Amino acid sequence: VPDEEYVLFVGNSPRKGLPKVRSFAREAPYPVYVVGDVTESENLRAIGRVSQTELAEYYSSAIANIHPANFEAFGNVILESLACGTPVVVSNQCGAAEIVDGSCGLVTDNIRAGIESIRNTDADACVETASRYSWGKVAESTNILLEQLGHSYYK
Repeated sequence: VPDEEYVLFVGNSPRKGLPKVRSFAREAPYPVYVVGDVTESENLRAIGRVSQTELAEYYSSAIANIHPANFEAFGNVILESLACGTPVVVSNQCGAAEIVDGSCGLVTDNIRAGIESIRNTDADACVETASRYSWGKVAESTNILLEQLGHSYYK
């Protein structure tokens, strides 16, 4: 894990916002580390593929995780980052934008302003947000909804 302030991006495709990340990196006041197979450029450092343990370390040490997706149905990287206590800056084209509020990140297309506005975000608030979306909680909510609709797996 780098021994400097940095922003993290997990992905390697235009759909996830890589061109926007590259553009941001050229003018960013800190380096952007990318977990994914990408070509390095000015202020953008490629990490490549890492283990889940290493990924958690990168999330935990970053100023923020950025995800300026052009389209992302949900974006598990958002929950992963929050679970590690790291706030997120996401586009409104990411389904996970629905769970991001001022306590854990910001939904915006202005990556730089987004990062600056969440720099003092409380790590515990990020973890709390992520905990509301564990697989167990999602399954429980789904079962409650099914019961309300008159369907139950337990009948």
